[in-house]
Amino acid sequence: MREIRYNTKQGALAALKCDGYNLRFCSSELQNDITVVLEAIKNCRFAVEYASEELRDNEEVVLMAVRKDGNSLQDASERLRANKKIVTIALKKNGYAFDFVKEELKKEVAALAFETNGEALEYLPDEMKDNSEVVKQAVDLDWRAIQHASERLRDDEDTMAYAVTGTGYSLKYASERLRDDKEIVLMAVQCHAGAIQFASERLQEDTEVAVEAVKRKRSIVRLLKKEHLSKLEILNLF
Repeated sequence: MREIRYNTKQGALAALKCDGYNLRFCSSELQNDITVVLEAIKNCRFAVEYASEELRDNEEVVLMAVRKDGNSLQDASERLRANKKIVTIALKKNGYAFDFVKEELKKEVAALAFETNGEALEYLPDEMKDNSEVVKQAVDLDWRAIQHASERLRDDEDTMAYAVTGTGYSLKYASERLRDDKEIVLMAVQCHAGAIQFASERLQEDTEVAVEAVKRKRSIVRLLKKEHLSKLEILNLF
């Protein structure tokens, strides 16, 4: 059962001036009072989570919340998560609020989110996904963005070398050809030993690659095939 400490508006407002998070202890009636909820949000960026369903569908309430913290968009109603004005304000505050935007609006606002959220690359036009500089910018923001690059760029040595030297696990999204490219794989393994699991079977069996991985992280031996363990080059690392 939810703990309720405040049943009167006067008592609630006094508590909320000290800490807006106290909205969680207010009665359901008070959580549906716009004056009370706005006071809570003013003093706590997370308070909108405890507003009534009706008020989380209120533009004034949600606008105040996203102006405090863009991620408050997650607590807005579905209708308001598709409201371009509210979404734009949220994204300017925090590009990662993009995760909470309704699907039908994502393509329209992706460019704005992309300023701080590399994962927004997924919703940008195809020509941008095929632009190496744009993709590198996305990868700088979030390494996982490489998965949204064009097929051509995921098979491009320069683009993938940039990605795997930033985060070795980017190798997971490289083309089959580049996951069998020893130079690219070594770059990835030197960054993160665990990237060896995304290399081609041929390179997972390559002694130089295996040695490099174990040198970086000894526990990575569990990812290697048994036949590697009998090779002197690896055994000498223990």
